[in-house]
Amino acid sequence: PRGARCPRCGASRQRRGPRTHIFIPHMREARAHEIERHQYIGQRGENGDFENRHRFGQPREAVAELLPRLQTVRETMFQQDGASSNLLQIARLRLLESIIDPDSKNAATLRVLDSAIAARPEDPDLLAIRARISFEQRDFAKAIDQYQAIVDLKPRPVSLEGMRRYLRRVEAVSQQAECVLGMWEQATSAEERASLIERAGKYRLALAAELPTDAPALLLLDAKIAIASGRDSDAQRLLATYNERTLSSDVQGVWLLGQVTMRSQPGIARRQFERVLEMQPQNSAAMVALATMESQLQNHPRAIELYQRALV
Repeated sequence: PRGARCPRCGASRQRRGPRTHIFIPHMREARAHEIERHQYIGQRGENGDFENRHRFGQPREAVAELLPRLQTVRETMFQQDGASSNLLQIARLRLLESIIDPDSKNAATLRVLDSAIAARPEDPDLLAIRARISFEQRDFAKAIDQYQAIVDLKPRPVSLEGMRRYLRRVEAVSQQAECVLGMWEQATSAEERASLIERAGKYRLALAAELPTDAPALLLLDAKIAIASGRDSDAQRLLATYNERTLSSDVQGVWLLGQVTMRSQPGIARRQFERVLEMQPQNSAAMVALATMESQLQNHPRAIELYQRALV
């Protein structure tokens, strides 16, 4: 409908795009990751990481038996012409490598991606996958440069392709800010961290130029910058607004609100972690966090139960 906005990035059809606002990259991404085993929950872990993976355990022997089949898939993909590789095939190869051969660091996927990008150097979806792999490998400087390649793509006239590029550009700028926050986590000095917070703010301004002023993506980014700056009260306010706008449907926003209220408002934090478990029942990180809150609230039997569940 007229005035509809993308629930992820906040882009409005009234501002840009074709007659019907179809969120092409998001739809493709959803399909490509419908069998995704990892759930990226945008959390701060024990070392303060903003984004950690929540992994479901796989028996080592069962996974090892799949290595020959994975190699067959790899060889099949290597034989394909780069121009014929499609997004779903590449996403599946990436997933299989991550599960069966994580030590490879997606080497085969990157080889296939390089071939596909050489054939279609302006395909924003391919560029986004390559940048995402660098981000997940915590090579944030490389990821920033790779996301910049998407930002630098020339805009297309009003069309589905034009909308696809616009949405990928918005996503790329947002991810550049996330990369800087990842670098902030790795920084060892107060001066370097202060510089990186300022740099994240510049990407935030670039993102604001692409989105409506009340876009949820801006609220979430502002909250993360507030957390990095030590402004937990501001972060709590921003996250509460973000979760209200998104109906507490984004695990990342719910998790972060739980994190920033753990010390001062355990009751609020407990509700957030319960909500995370409603959306991701096997999320062991949320089980541990909820158990900590239950213990703090003197609900020790419940805390023990949750700790036991997390260990299974």
